[in-house]
Amino acid sequence: MAAICQAESGGNASAVNPSGCGVGLGQVNVFAHTQYSAADMMDPSANADASYAIYQSQGLTAWEAYTNGAYRQYLGSCGGSASPGGSALSLPGGNTLLVGAGLLIGAVLLWDVA
Repeated sequence: MAAICQAESGGNASAVNPSGCGVGLGQVNVFAHTQYSAADMMDPSANADASYAIYQSQGLTAWEAYTNGAYRQYLGSCGGSASPGGSALSLPGGNTLLVGAGLLIGAVLLWDVA
């Protein structure tokens, strides 16, 4: 999911798709998922919760970066400073991805990827 978020938003928690429908790190489509507001989706924690709920109901194909393969360029790019159980990658916008037992953006656990 880290690679998908990087491809979708460039790691920018405030990213908004030009159409206005995709918002935040995971570019949650607030037109299709009306239970989420654009303002809330700019919060990495709320975006992570929404992304996980969408993943559980639709799988990874809910993200265009997955279906078009754009995420692939970010696979294996998690390097940099070591962290317990994984590695860290600094992203634009001041966010950090930590990948190990779980996936974190900033200090927000997205979900267990094990």
